[in-house]
Amino acid sequence: MINRNKEKSLNFILGIIFGVLLYFQILVQNLANLNLIGAFENNQKYIYFVIFIISLIFNMNHLKDLIFFVPFAIFGIISYKILRDTSVIGLFLVSFSLRRIEVYNIINIFYYVYWSYFLTMMFLLLIRVTTNLYQTTAFGEGQGWTFGFPNHNAVGRVLMIGCFLNLVLKLIENKRYSRLQNSLWWIIQIIFYFMMLLSASSGAIFGMIISLFCYFFISQFKGIKKARKVIFLGWVSVVSFIGSVIFTILSLTERVYIADTFWYNLNRIMTGRIALGELNYKIFGMSIMGNPAYIPSTEGVPNYSLGFTYNFIDNSYLVVMIRYGIVFLIILLIFYLLLIRKIVKKQLIVLFIPIIALSIYGIVENMIYAYATNFVLLWLGLWLKPHITEENKEIEE
Repeated sequence: MINRNKEKSLNFILGIIFGVLLYFQILVQNLANLNLIGAFENNQKYIYFVIFIISLIFNMNHLKDLIFFVPFAIFGIISYKILRDTSVIGLFLVSFSLRRIEVYNIINIFYYVYWSYFLTMMFLLLIRVTTNLYQTTAFGEGQGWTFGFPNHNAVGRVLMIGCFLNLVLKLIENKRYSRLQNSLWWIIQIIFYFMMLLSASSGAIFGMIISLFCYFFISQFKGIKKARKVIFLGWVSVVSFIGSVIFTILSLTERVYIADTFWYNLNRIMTGRIALGELNYKIFGMSIMGNPAYIPSTEGVPNYSLGFTYNFIDNSYLVVMIRYGIVFLIILLIFYLLLIRKIVKKQLIVLFIPIIALSIYGIVENMIYAYATNFVLLWLGLWLKPHITEENKEIEE
């Protein structure tokens, strides 16, 4: 066993290493043409495995850890054996490695990583390594500007996550801004919101609206007791996740091809996402432990026998049902329900902002099982560490 100070130092080092790796992991998705970054992409899984081993050897000093380690390790190995896909076992390795890092610190890591990544892309745009393009949909309709990112949805996602992390940290840290500081803070936020609007990433815009609603509900409605706010947002979180799954199942309908029906019109609004999901469901169906036949293809990569070069389902819940299996979806559901229960119990109301926003955002993006976007999956510290930090316990009172 190691004492508390050594554990704190170890977690600090693991957090720094993870933050650096996360930054490059996000960056390689956009700059894979650079040899150095390509080499990192090929070897990052080994680095994460090293972090896991360090954490396992020096930080396995609590019986609680075994409760999380054994079942998820077994499921991750089985999933890898069936799919030959490291996504599930990679999620387990990272989440377990960071299990004793406080949620507040996890949020801070993602805050600095995402804004560093955003500034990097803005710098590359400024020196013209990348370009600002205007994209159109598969229907020939206008979408939005990319600001040097690979597509308009990528910039929307980064801005959405960065902005609601701003909101979360503003509430957690309970900063007493002067009127001028508060005005400047909101001006900067509004500039990012405007860029998001120019990107026309509808999912990100919707997620941002939801996070703003949660923020103002938490901070402005002084007449409602905190306990009632927590319960209300707890139920909203449950409905957001379960409702997104139900919406996904209902969207698997032939009516998506019938003109002027609800699903047909919604499919056009969602730029063909629903029809593409319905097509893949017809071909691959749903599975219990995952289907290795479905392999997502990004634009420009020919897809086996389907006749087009894009076959990347953007609905996270449908990808889990088809590719990773119903069992994994049930595990995610149980995790979310237990997480929400823990947050309600500890009255950590600000944590509902990313839970609600990302749950609904998962309908239009493939990210619900990807910790690099859905950092909620790394919050094992709520069970294994004191919540947030002691000095921030009363932030909402």
